Amino acid sequence: MRASRSNWRIGLPLAVLTSMLWAIVPPVMKGLLTHIDPMTLAWCRQIGCGLLMLAYFLLRRNISWAALRERSVLILVAVCAVGITVNAVLLFVGLQYVTPNATQALWQLGPVLVLLGSVLIFKESFTRQQWFGAAVVIGGLLIFFHDHIRDIFG
Repeated sequence: MRASRSNWRIGLPLAVLTSMLWAIVPPVMKGLLTHIDPMTLAWCRQIGCGLLMLAYFLLRRNISWAALRERSVLILVAVCAVGITVNAVLLFVGLQYVTPNATQALWQLGPVLVLLGSVLIFKESFTRQQWFGAAVVIGGLLIFFHDHIRDIFG
């Protein structure tokens, strides 16, 4: 195993590119939904991503596939695949009823809701620093999306 080193000159442009690509997803998908139904759009997106990931993993030589022989791992992979597909379908169905800006705001709440679920359902313990970080993230989302709160609830 090789040591991990950070290189901000590579990481920063990749992070900015990722942010830009995530930001354009709702408007692009809203435009596509005028021509394609949500199920087809979600199916195409998931199959395309799956094929790209499969090609990537097949090209890498040092990946062990032994874990996929276990029934419990296969069930977990199937549950995850179904869950992310349902998430995509519901996102595209929701895009038909709200603006892309409202969808983007709600989309950003996903990680916050996972965080809250881990605390409330799984009884995860948090340090003061983690609670402070969560508060900063929630505050940042409220500040960033305050103009779109009416789009979401009105």
